[in-house]
Amino acid sequence: MRKKILLLLSLFIGLLLLTGLPAQAEIAFDEDSEAAEAVASLSEREIKGIFAAAEAGLPEAQLALGVLYLEGHQHLPKNTEKAVKWFKTAADNNSVEAAALLGALYVSGEELEENFDQACVYLEIAARKGHPASQYLYAMLCAFGLGREADIDEARIWMNASAENGDPDAQEFLRDNPEWIK
Repeated sequence: MRKKILLLLSLFIGLLLLTGLPAQAEIAFDEDSEAAEAVASLSEREIKGIFAAAEAGLPEAQLALGVLYLEGHQHLPKNTEKAVKWFKTAADNNSVEAAALLGALYVSGEELEENFDQACVYLEIAARKGHPASQYLYAMLCAFGLGREADIDEARIWMNASAENGDPDAQEFLRDNPEWIK
């Protein structure tokens, strides 16, 4: 079961890699991927195990349960409200990935109502913990004053940190906007 939880988490990482500019944020995955197969093949017993681990306070299981609720499963119907509850619980338990996903969800406005204030809260948490995609998204929110007061200096700091941490969107942005390089 641990392998399936890890594959489920790799699905989540794939979701975050799809997140670019706020207008491009998507929550989707390739249904032919190994992670998608692992999710589809989870038995009711395995889902109950993930649920028990989540209830016991394991952030990885809380994140996995959130992903299951977000995507839906034959043994666990899609429920965005429950997904958000588990993502918030995981983020409260120091899951950088959960904070990053919540921020991206609030930016995208697809699964949740667009809420830049909440996006800033969660993206800043993940950005401060070194999550490159969150640093990039948070930089964009800072630059455009979405969910917080516009602050180009702060945006520049986060954009450079994101690029230094390997985010390809941030690297491309800095190549196209060299005046932002610190």
